[in-house]
Amino acid sequence: MTEIETIAHNLGKTGMTAKKIADILETDVHIVTVWLHEAGIDPSDYKGRDYQRQMDGIAAAKAKGVKFGRPRVEPPDDFPDIVNALENKAITTKEALRRSGMAEATFYRRLREYRNTNSKNI
Repeated sequence: MTEIETIAHNLGKTGMTAKKIADILETDVHIVTVWLHEAGIDPSDYKGRDYQRQMDGIAAAKAKGVKFGRPRVEPPDDFPDIVNALENKAITTKEALRRSGMAEATFYRRLREYRNTNSKNI
């Protein structure tokens, strides 16, 4: 086996496509495909195996109770008062955002949730 074939085999084991390997080695894609086929390497198989290992790790972490993503930002305790003041036009939206201490998108999301749970329509 030549050095370039060895490199192609190693790159194939990483899940890299034959076309990408051919581009890197500056050779014909058909030759790389033959080398990989002779070595019994299917790049997509290696990629699938890596993906499956990742999914197994995520499932194991979730089983242990690991939470993924950003933590949920809860509204302050006086959120109903802020919403009532906003609905009665006693305060502006900017003031409601300031009092709640939440970002604008989060404020509107919690406002929508609050209205849905309390069945209030404005």
